[in-house]
Amino acid sequence: MSVALDENMSGLADADARLAALESAELTAQKASGAGAVPTDQAKPDAGKPAAADPAAAPGKQEAQTPAKSSTDTPAAADGKSAPNSDTKDNTPAAKPEAGKTDAKSNYTKSQERLERTWDNVNKRKGDLDTREQQLTQREQQLQQREAQFKDQAERAQQPQHKPEDFERAAQLKLQRAQSLHQQADGIEARAKKLEDDGKYTEAAKAQEEAKGIRKKAYQEEGNAEDLKAHAGELRKNPPPTQAQRDQQLETQRKEWTTKAAAEFPDLAKKGSELQTRVAKSLNELWNTDRVLASHPQIIYYVTKLEAAQTAAARVPAMEKELGELKAKVKEYEALTAPGGEGAAQRPAAGDQARTDAEERAELGQMAEQVGTIR
Repeated sequence: MSVALDENMSGLADADARLAALESAELTAQKASGAGAVPTDQAKPDAGKPAAADPAAAPGKQEAQTPAKSSTDTPAAADGKSAPNSDTKDNTPAAKPEAGKTDAKSNYTKSQERLERTWDNVNKRKGDLDTREQQLTQREQQLQQREAQFKDQAERAQQPQHKPEDFERAAQLKLQRAQSLHQQADGIEARAKKLEDDGKYTEAAKAQEEAKGIRKKAYQEEGNAEDLKAHAGELRKNPPPTQAQRDQQLETQRKEWTTKAAAEFPDLAKKGSELQTRVAKSLNELWNTDRVLASHPQIIYYVTKLEAAQTAAARVPAMEKELGELKAKVKEYEALTAPGGEGAAQRPAAGDQARTDAEERAELGQMAEQVGTIR
């Protein structure tokens, strides 16, 4: 797999060095595997001794060291007797690939895969950085445009909304328009004169009427030009306020109406009060829907008045409930204090005789005498 990358990219030299090291390690492993193979002549056992299996031998070399199936190939024992024949079955394991080459190939494949993943990550990272750089460039351009707009607005705020030169320029355009209309009217009048000389009186009358209408428009343009010139002279005598001055006037008026609202509704000046929270929320909603209305100096007063009325209206149901409970208590107390009621003074029992006035006076006199005796 070939990947086209920038030669100046950081990390490319390290990756090349790492690949060269892996290739060198592969060649070294292959050489070591070839040098470690045992020759056939050296693998034969000494005379008079049985062949011993070498467990450390590579699996790929066992086929060359395996004795043949013939009995004549069996070496003689030390005592001169023949050794028993080996099994006729072939127990030699199947040939296997050399372990050194297999491992080297596997390592090379893995290194290639790791290298490809590394380059893929590098390319992905490079793409992310390019995208980020483009976004930052666009953001920088937007900020520059916004800064230029703010600067332009600040410069215009220091100047009057309309200059006297603007009105004089408009007056000059009006005069040019009036002059053009006069020339047009002159041409129509000349055509009407010719028609009249030719005896075409009806067409001549229509032309005269058309010329009068155009002449009237010319006079109107001249009058407008005179008005514009007069207004330009007035502006020179009394320059209009700048945008900054108008903003200052609006801010002053806004403070006056805010003070008036706080005087009539004291809760507006209390930090964190319900009325203050409701008024702020309403003003924010109005600003999102109609900024011209929200910028009016008097808007805070009328929004506060509306929110106070809505808050009072929301308390009406609770107040009506409380009023009903109080009326019920009043009726209960009236029942308790009414004559003959449950809580009224008890009348004398039916068995008691009512006293006459004379008896009561006599009793009072006795009490007075007793009081005098006590003194």
